[in-house]
Amino acid sequence: MKYFTTAIVKFGRRDFEESLKYISKVKYDFVRLKTDVKFLMLKIYYELNLEDPAYCLIDTFKHYASDSKEISEDTRISVKNFLKYYSQLFKIKNIRKSAESGFVKDSIEKEEFLYHKDWLYEKINELI
Repeated sequence: MKYFTTAIVKFGRRDFEESLKYISKVKYDFVRLKTDVKFLMLKIYYELNLEDPAYCLIDTFKHYASDSKEISEDTRISVKNFLKYYSQLFKIKNIRKSAESGFVKDSIEKEEFLYHKDWLYEKINELI
């Protein structure tokens, strides 16, 4: 837990490279920690604009969410929704399509089951 907590603190201080170093050291045994680590890694990848690792983790996380018997259906839906919007956000960030940004922002606002909705909303607002 020490590495995970340190990674969160470093992320909050916008020290994304250090956050990535610490999150990479986390050994997770609990289902909730596993998903939290993946979410934080994706956020770090976004902030550092690490597109290839982000898309690899998106794919891994999608399979985990689809196949895991350890997570509830609501969690599964929330993870899949996050990954959908995260992917769209990353694409918009790199090609700067502001028209698409408004559509994604509206979709995020309306989504009922969505992890890290505030973070996604903050990031889409930065692009508009």
